[in-house]
Amino acid sequence: MGFSVAPLISSLATTYQASATPLGCAYHKLCLMAALFLLTYYLPIYLQSVKNASAMPNILGQLGAAILSGVLGESSLAPI
Repeated sequence: MGFSVAPLISSLATTYQASATPLGCAYHKLCLMAALFLLTYYLPIYLQSVKNASAMPNILGQLGAAILSGVLGESSLAPI
């Protein structure tokens, strides 16, 4: 009457391995979106209030990058 934990450990390892990738991707996306939110929302406020500078170059740079990514994404995904 022996009891083996090997099947239990292997099934837990497979379950953790299967769920680790989506969790890692979600954490990575969270960090990227937090950085983008800080850049988009708080940096112009900081520049205008503390540094007494215009936030227009920041806004125009983000606008240009968004337009460029839309054009590139549309041209590469058109056949789908």
